[in-house]
Amino acid sequence: MVTLNNIAKVGLMISQTWPDSNKKEDKTLEAIEYAIKKDFFDGIQTVHIPFSSERKKIANLIKSNKLILTYCISRILNNGNFNLSDLDEENRRRSYLEVIKRLDEADEAGAKRFVVISGPCPKDLKDRKIALQKLEDSLITICEAATSSYPEMEIIIEPMDINIHKKNSLGFTEEGIYLCSTLREKGLKLNLCLDTAHMLLNNEDPIMSLRKSKKYVSEFHFCNCVTNSEQILFGDFHIPFGFPGDIGVKEVAKIMKEAYKMGFFNEIQKPSIFCEIFKRDKDESFKIVEQIIRIFKESWKIAHEQLSFKC
Repeated sequence: MVTLNNIAKVGLMISQTWPDSNKKEDKTLEAIEYAIKKDFFDGIQTVHIPFSSERKKIANLIKSNKLILTYCISRILNNGNFNLSDLDEENRRRSYLEVIKRLDEADEAGAKRFVVISGPCPKDLKDRKIALQKLEDSLITICEAATSSYPEMEIIIEPMDINIHKKNSLGFTEEGIYLCSTLREKGLKLNLCLDTAHMLLNNEDPIMSLRKSKKYVSEFHFCNCVTNSEQILFGDFHIPFGFPGDIGVKEVAKIMKEAYKMGFFNEIQKPSIFCEIFKRDKDESFKIVEQIIRIFKESWKIAHEQLSFKC
């Protein structure tokens, strides 16, 4: 039987399940240890980890358990008013230098993947084209620095929605494809992280987007969102799967089936996939982990049955 873990790296987002873990030393480490005990996850995603001693412990844990670690600094960029697509050159320079500095942290933690986002969309949408050019310039500088210091580190950009909720400069999949292909022409490697919530809020079909961009996609997020503007949770709030959102088990199964059919899921590439659910209640983390495991298993069971696997 073809299992999901055979054809994809099934990951857990510590940043969502334990969103405050980086505020106290060794809490992220403990969360990763818990994930390992579940004997289900192949990858881990964290936000920045401010403690050097903890980063070193995590690196040893990641290596000894043959996991892949993704180090995401979107929270730093958002909270620090950093903007890689800023029209203001001084702040754009400040921003890409901050990102480059964080590469050292990611390496110390044993990360092989490093995720960034663009920055707020300009108030005047006519300026978004200029902002995307500024983003390209920033990414060139970042990828050059990564190639020089950490050649095995993979830089990943995650497109967001442009005018609904997160309102970032980089949103549409085609724009992400352009950035990746342009940087590769310059001998630099940049890959994509696609997220179902962001794609849906940009009025994109996640399957079509994946089909067009799959050679650049390293990570894929199954994330529920509400696209009905009359609902109170309209937007991308990382809610549990199902109503009132657009993504439930059946939708995840459909994407999984098509991902396998198009060759995105395969034993050689094994892209990292995550279910993104944000913890809101005090004792909810462990329940969310169980929900994520259930969603992955139930969705793949449906997809597997529909594929029939006669080959």
